[in-house]
Amino acid sequence: MSNNFDKIPIDAQASDVQANIDVNNVDAEEHYYNTHSSQDGDGVPTAEDIVKLRFKCTDKTCKWMLYVRRFPDQHTMSVRKSSFLEHTCECDSEDKNKLVNALWVANYCVDGLRNIKLSRPIDVLTTIRRKFGIDLSYWIAWNPWTICIERIVGLYDEGYFKMPSLVREILIANLGSIICCSRDNVTLQWAGTVVMFKESYEGWLRGCRPVLGLDGCFLKGKYGGVCLFIIGLDGNNGLFPVAAYFCRSECYDTWNTFLQALQP
Repeated sequence: MSNNFDKIPIDAQASDVQANIDVNNVDAEEHYYNTHSSQDGDGVPTAEDIVKLRFKCTDKTCKWMLYVRRFPDQHTMSVRKSSFLEHTCECDSEDKNKLVNALWVANYCVDGLRNIKLSRPIDVLTTIRRKFGIDLSYWIAWNPWTICIERIVGLYDEGYFKMPSLVREILIANLGSIICCSRDNVTLQWAGTVVMFKESYEGWLRGCRPVLGLDGCFLKGKYGGVCLFIIGLDGNNGLFPVAAYFCRSECYDTWNTFLQALQP
């Protein structure tokens, strides 16, 4: 700080004094801007108001007070020692945090979810609670989990766009297999994909019982749908997958289309 002082006349007006003061060169007391600058009547927050934040309990009689300093990434914050973190009111333990940023949660959890074979939104909720003590609701944790899954395995939309090219690549790498993809000629939307590898069919002929079962399950993705199976039984009564059909719904027409596509 410079040691050169400008002389201010005794009879100077307040506006004249303010014009000679550079606020950026004033070392204010800690937390001053949090408690005064944005409440002194001018209504204009300073740069320090953005960096330093103060949080109070919604109960005006409660002494709970949290002072934090925000880092340049605009999301990470550090708690100041002058904070008073004990509630003197009767708070609702069932309240969930409504101010958590979904993108911030996703950026923190994405690396951890890569190592989990089958992840769920509850994994995001548990991770944030253990690391930061933030209690999220299940639905708030759903969006970050969805963002993480899309970053790890890709978007559902991209999968449908790449379906025809993937079918061609599988046919080239597995000669003799029955793999086809269909679409609605009116709407140009994907309708279904049949997959039966040559090795699966020959394995059923050579090592399984002459019995085939038909079954299906729902797909819990962005666009839903069902997966229909043709399954055989091996010598140990174990299930042996022969073919699969991914389609929109399970009905007589889809089963008929599936079985006709497997005819030699």
